[in-house]
Amino acid sequence: MSDAAFIDDDFPEVKINCPPPPVTPRERQRLEILGKQWSVVWLPSMKKALGRTDHDQLQIEMERGHPDDRTIATLLHEVLEAINRELVLGLDHDTIERLESAWFAFFRAQHIDLEPLIREDGE
Repeated sequence: MSDAAFIDDDFPEVKINCPPPPVTPRERQRLEILGKQWSVVWLPSMKKALGRTDHDQLQIEMERGHPDDRTIATLLHEVLEAINRELVLGLDHDTIERLESAWFAFFRAQHIDLEPLIREDGE
């Protein structure tokens, strides 16, 4: 018997060229910031903030349910908070907010897709 597949004439082989199923993006779970792996935790609700940075745990907490632009800007803000502390820059909160806004506007003006900051391919 050969390695060839057996084909029954009553049930001819049918080949359909179908594209692979789409990959469903999911919320980003990890980010590398200055060589360190940070976890990103997505919460249904946070009090008084859309995001929070826990430097001791290398963790960024983000509130779900906001438009992508707001979520991306919030994540940029939290990353700037992490960089500020890691590099001992001493930037105050107002300066970080202005940097977040400026970087967000700069990336958008360059037509840079920032969605991969908040989403990654699903498995």
